[in-house]
Amino acid sequence: MKFWLTVCFGIIVISAFSTALVIWNPDTFKGGNKGPTVKKPIPRNPDEKPPEIQVDQILIDLPDVKQFTSGETRFPVKNVGEGELNLRLGSKSCTCAAVRLEKDGKVLSRFAKTKEMEDRQKTLHPEQDPKKRDHISEAVDGQGNVNPSAIITLKTGESADYVIEWDTKDQVGIKQIGGDIFTNDPNKKNVSFDVRLHVQASLMMNPTHVNFGQLRENQLREETLSIYSPTREDLQVEFLSSTNPSISATLRPMTDEEKERKKAKSGFEVTVTANGKLPFGDLQQKLQFKTNIEGQKELVVLVTGFVDGLIEVHPDKARFDLIRGPGNHSKKLSISTRGLPPEETLSVDEKRIHFLDVDGKTIQADFIGATIRRHEDSKQLWILEVFVKPDRPQGKFQGFVPVFDSKGEIQLNVAFEGTVADSEAK
Repeated sequence: MKFWLTVCFGIIVISAFSTALVIWNPDTFKGGNKGPTVKKPIPRNPDEKPPEIQVDQILIDLPDVKQFTSGETRFPVKNVGEGELNLRLGSKSCTCAAVRLEKDGKVLSRFAKTKEMEDRQKTLHPEQDPKKRDHISEAVDGQGNVNPSAIITLKTGESADYVIEWDTKDQVGIKQIGGDIFTNDPNKKNVSFDVRLHVQASLMMNPTHVNFGQLRENQLREETLSIYSPTREDLQVEFLSSTNPSISATLRPMTDEEKERKKAKSGFEVTVTANGKLPFGDLQQKLQFKTNIEGQKELVVLVTGFVDGLIEVHPDKARFDLIRGPGNHSKKLSISTRGLPPEETLSVDEKRIHFLDVDGKTIQADFIGATIRRHEDSKQLWILEVFVKPDRPQGKFQGFVPVFDSKGEIQLNVAFEGTVADSEAK
């Protein structure tokens, strides 16, 4: 009897011990050789005093900022706590700005340019995602950066300035530029600052370019545009040159009624005339004007359209919608030469293919090729094939392929455009 009582008592003790062990450390019976571990909090020095950051403003409005000006906006920062305050630059919202931490008139840390910006300057068509922020981790050595990742320490009562440097060169309207700093304040791990610029344009043009639509060689056509200033009463504009002598421009001062309608303080009405020999096909020409506006002394106006003649191309443009990955990416176009003698020949020269940026300016590139051959069934029908080479860059592209006759004269400009996607993008 005593034996069985002893056995039952032992079972109860073992069961109670096992239950307690499971509650204390559940991982003990989940496999492996893990022993019981008690997690203790990191000890804290009771004498350690916390810092406290004090900022007067986190948003500053700047009304009536003139375009083509630059400046900086300061946000005072002070340590009103008992411990040392550590500050480090965070991200910024615009590549057009730089941010810095300054103390006693000395720049301790500055973040101006990123690897992202450096890479995009090498592409044909830079496109800045408005939601993209510049991060310290992408900072480029030099390029205006000064210890961008440095930690700045403020003792009790010391102050510093967080400075946002801005430039309104490419801005009109309301533009908000922001940045932030990281701190060791236990109640404010990071603080964001913003400056809101109300940029007034010094020079405006409406419409932004001249489009003749479809026209024929030697056809007289006129289009008008306005060049004016909402902020200056002494605007001066002078026509300098055209990339084609068949396109010209004349100017006259705006009337009071025209200035009132456009809310301009001064300005000119410009008449652009096309009259003469123009190359057949897609029209891409430029007019150059001189102004007295600082930051925009030269003004370039893009003139577009399509010149229809006795040589026609179908379709009117080689369009590459979205290119992904390797492969043969080409477009075929037919060229009818009923206006040329049947024995006339056509040719293309890849070295003379023109590449344009988004503003219509010529740039250096070499990733579009073209071939041309006469159609088997007609001497006055040609097949032009435009293709994208394998080493093409990412992003948008555009330009035109000139087609020459046997004398080396351009008879047709065939436009192309498209977009190359990231081959790894899904």
